[in-house]
Amino acid sequence: MALKEQKMILRTGNSTRHHSKVFGLGSWVYSLRSSVYGLNKGVTFFEILLTVVVLSVGMVGVLRVYAASLSILEVVGDTINSLVLTQEKMADSEQTALEEGGISIGTSSGQFNKRLGDYIWESNATASAIAGLDALTFTVYRAGSSRRFQLATYIEDKNDELP
Repeated sequence: MALKEQKMILRTGNSTRHHSKVFGLGSWVYSLRSSVYGLNKGVTFFEILLTVVVLSVGMVGVLRVYAASLSILEVVGDTINSLVLTQEKMADSEQTALEEGGISIGTSSGQFNKRLGDYIWESNATASAIAGLDALTFTVYRAGSSRRFQLATYIEDKNDELP
């Protein structure tokens, strides 16, 4: 089957434009060419479909970035809460050590009140190589989470006699 080509001449004002329409490929070729050259003032279905596809691909990217930012925000919130609770527990232990004249070697653990979630704390006091001081390590983590936050310091040994 041979394709026939028909030449069309469009005269507008002082300019003359030549356009060709190929029969057998459908009217969408002519519609696309004529919309490119500004002959039609309307929008074709193909152009709308192409625009929807491009916008959809762009929106998928935006939604992926949004989901990633939400997960990062959750991690940052957990980190801030853990660090604040660790600092709070460390300050409580230092105050207790000042009131009682030091700390005792051993471990203890507990759970924070429910104001920030299910956070658990563990403390471990061990003898250090420095005379008169014990190493105190605090660990805070959220129940069911693998992320743990530790803070370590030296506190006066309760059982050590000063000269």
